[in-house]
Amino acid sequence: MSAMATEPATVVKPETPKKSSRNASIEGLRGFAALLVVISHVNGIAVDRGFAPGWQKWVDTVLLNHLGTFGVCAFFCISGFLILQSLLKSKSLGEFAINRVKRIYPLFIAMQLVAFPIALVLESDLMPYKKQPTALIGHFFSNLFFIPGVFEGPLAQKNAWTLSYEAVFYVTSALIFLGLGLSKNGAVRVLATVVGIAAAVALLVLRPYFWFFAVGTLTYWMFSLVKTAPSWLKIAPLGLVTMIAAYLLLPAAGRTGFTVSDAPLWVACLPLSFIFFATLVYEEGWLSSFLQQGWLQHLGAISYSLYLVHPFVLHPLRMVIGKLPSSVGPYAFIVLGLGLSIWVAGLTFKWIEVELTRKLFPRKPAAPTPST
Repeated sequence: MSAMATEPATVVKPETPKKSSRNASIEGLRGFAALLVVISHVNGIAVDRGFAPGWQKWVDTVLLNHLGTFGVCAFFCISGFLILQSLLKSKSLGEFAINRVKRIYPLFIAMQLVAFPIALVLESDLMPYKKQPTALIGHFFSNLFFIPGVFEGPLAQKNAWTLSYEAVFYVTSALIFLGLGLSKNGAVRVLATVVGIAAAVALLVLRPYFWFFAVGTLTYWMFSLVKTAPSWLKIAPLGLVTMIAAYLLLPAAGRTGFTVSDAPLWVACLPLSFIFFATLVYEEGWLSSFLQQGWLQHLGAISYSLYLVHPFVLHPLRMVIGKLPSSVGPYAFIVLGLGLSIWVAGLTFKWIEVELTRKLFPRKPAAPTPST
């Protein structure tokens, strides 16, 4: 039997940064990104339904046509950073997986149980399967395991396509870490490495959104190895300028990412995204200071709820707003759409993300300290 199969494997890991694990700038970016997605959908619904004011149509064409795409890319950068951090801190892949389940599933399943029946009544991807119970059961479970998004399939929750990207990134990252030495079995390590790297390459080629996970991952490695921000990252306006430049260059994209014709634009966005995200990781500059404001910290805390819940607010609201006078409806939809989305997200954060999760996954009491 070979030494590889019998001796414990070791992994050379970057030293975990000594700064607090909670980065206020990243938390603020999470809230900002969620807000951009909501604004994008408020704007899109208003324009599509014909009750947007004239100025909003101009703004939509000139500035807002890819606001949601930018918010999603920012989320993916954050995940690339935080998931690598989580993997390095986890004692095992099992612990990592359990933590991801506790974070994602309570709210997602609650929304799924609401969305699935609604999707069979209103216009949705599931309508063609309304009279096919076997197919519906299959699609329920495919949604439950985040298959539609990276892969083709009907979605019950339109926004959940990004969770498919997140889930595939988790699995791919876990495979690569397993291959790097988290398993003591040599054959498992080789297989995990080959499959993980092959999957990563395929995803980067076929689903360009994954490049933004790579931006976050690269930033984490840089932050782990270089504890103090390089002097060029300390230029106060750098993060703000590069974020704006990345937004202006970034093309709009669908669930699967960007088209081949868009490649020069989104490739140009990658180094700009790396720079602006790195300024936030090191908490340097004007953009970092802006994102540390209290209201953005609050939005960051409820960002997952805000992202998943706001369609459940906006779509019923548009039906009501459409019946109001044209002089009132458009502005009412903007104000109520944003306000109610944030308010409802605060409720679901408190009662589902916090309270329900606490009941479903109670913390084990700490082991008593032996007396001396």
